Amino acid sequence: MSDEKLIPNVLTQNPTLVKELGQEYEKAVRGETENILITYFNLVPDVYLSEVVGPNYTLYFQAAAEYLARIRISAQEVFEDNDYDFTRPDFLFQVLGSLLFPGGGDIPEIEGDVSYRSFLKALLLLVLQGSKASVVKSGVELLTRAEVEHFERFLFWRDTDLPQKWIEQFGFELLVDGETALTEDVLAFLKNAEIVIKTLKPAHTYYELSFLFKEYFGENEEGEGVLFEDESSFEMSAYYYEDYRKFCAGAKQIASSEGQTWTDRTLFSDVTVSFKNISQGAVLHVSSGNNEGYYIVDDVLSFPVGTDTTARAYTTFPSSLSGTATVDDDVITDLAQDFSSVEEGEVFTFTEGPNAGSYRLDTFLGSEGGPIGTTSPSSTITSVRISPSLLRLRSRMIEAAISQDYTVSVDRMGVLTARVVTGEDVSQYFYL
Repeated sequence: MSDEKLIPNVLTQNPTLVKELGQEYEKAVRGETENILITYFNLVPDVYLSEVVGPNYTLYFQAAAEYLARIRISAQEVFEDNDYDFTRPDFLFQVLGSLLFPGGGDIPEIEGDVSYRSFLKALLLLVLQGSKASVVKSGVELLTRAEVEHFERFLFWRDTDLPQKWIEQFGFELLVDGETALTEDVLAFLKNAEIVIKTLKPAHTYYELSFLFKEYFGENEEGEGVLFEDESSFEMSAYYYEDYRKFCAGAKQIASSEGQTWTDRTLFSDVTVSFKNISQGAVLHVSSGNNEGYYIVDDVLSFPVGTDTTARAYTTFPSSLSGTATVDDDVITDLAQDFSSVEEGEVFTFTEGPNAGSYRLDTFLGSEGGPIGTTSPSSTITSVRISPSLLRLRSRMIEAAISQDYTVSVDRMGVLTARVVTGEDVSQYFYL
């Protein structure tokens, strides 16, 4: 930045104010007025000379000289706006910024008049150097005290035959020292950096900005942190290789023709089976009807809502029990009921409340509890666990429906499926 303006006897303040006021401005006006009067008195005849400012003509000349001085100083400041070292802040964008950002839109936000001017000048010099990696790196360094590293992604994949070799051929990354950058205004830095990179980078390239954090362990003799040094290693496993192997004792899927799509079309249930062995991400295949297609299982549920401390009316089939029960997670409780008489596959139906719907009873709870169908408790059973027979799907089905044919995968590696054999006498295999 130049220390002096091209025209002498002008305002020395840098940057100067557009609004003409202040002690320095008035001083400059007085000095310029005196210069104009001296020049004037040297040109007029001796008869008009006066040793003192008293006659009317001297007062008129002084007033005119003062106005001329103000006009001259203003004109000189306008002229100095063309010198980037002295351009007034109000006109920085019109004079200099419009050259760097001709399309308008977002412009960098830099605190301080002198800092903003210095930034624009430095950015202009970078633009004149052309679109190069070193130029982009230097442009980002104008915005922060942090160290910036330039990384070309293509170099990592250059000697391979992987598709990234071509995908990343125009990709670059700028790594900014995160420890230093976070002590500054990070949001302003990110916004300004995006604008600067867009201004300086070649049109066919794309850049990503990342913060690099380093860990230091111990201190060296100078008391500085020492970067931990060690050998790096990694292990890679190809999951798709496992897909060629089969767990021959694993069940492949559950199949049924009693699938029911609930009214919200993301819930799918079947009270004739238990989904306790279905995992998140399993594939449900509806093989017929308007809902025919494949769906991903997002969750396996006992109830759509879960805990409900208000007693709700219910019925069971085929035992024909009825009453009101509360829900705690996957357990229903009715202190006025004895569930010990229910059968395996018993269907429990809430007729009201947020969990209204049919569910499959699974396990007796209490001191004589156990799976329904294998346990015959002699005492009163007031609490029963519900079997997970409800699937929440990742996408909605077309319509609510009942009695749908479907399969749902149990194990990605499983292969066992049910095989029905008719017309064959196998009694010989069961004789002792």
